Amino acid sequence: MISIAHAFLFIHRGKSGGNSVSEALLPYAEDRKTVTGSQDGTERFDVVSERFGTRKHARLAEYRRAIPPELFGRLYTFSTIRNPFERLVSAYFSPHRVADGKVTGFERAAFMDLIARQATLRDFIRTTPPGETQDGALDAELDRLMRFECLAEDFAAVTRAIGIGTPALPHRNRGDHGPYRRYYDAELRRLVETRFREELEWGGYAF
Repeated sequence: MISIAHAFLFIHRGKSGGNSVSEALLPYAEDRKTVTGSQDGTERFDVVSERFGTRKHARLAEYRRAIPPELFGRLYTFSTIRNPFERLVSAYFSPHRVADGKVTGFERAAFMDLIARQATLRDFIRTTPPGETQDGALDAELDRLMRFECLAEDFAAVTRAIGIGTPALPHRNRGDHGPYRRYYDAELRRLVETRFREELEWGGYAF
């Protein structure tokens, strides 16, 4: 999500509070909201920038390619991080997957496949192409990486920085599942620890 008028760029990674952030920022952005359906009375929506051709889950590298360098360099850029163990369970039980019939209950093999296919956070918040080595801290190319666990506080800091007051954060896209630890065995836990190690270390997250 991008605003030229307010000079910000939000990188929306799934299941980390991004729908709530997007809803709060929409009045200040040039992006257009498109309702794609509903789930239990809650809108499912996309967010599209007609000027730059980007969509809801566009990555930082996509914005870098689409936005002129002199403009890109002026944008306050931010995203969100969430404990990978919790985020992956939330992604598995995402309301749209349930509504589309992709999930009718927990299946270990399907969950393992989802873990293996999920992009890392660095994939979302890097400007270098996938496969190229990128040095530096996980959040090196952002002005702020907001924590899901204290999202309201971190979002308030972001909105102060970009000068738009403090719009309320709605709660969007809540999944229906049990405590995340119940879905992991030793092998699944090791898979997450290997694939998402950088996020676990940056956030100080533990199982």
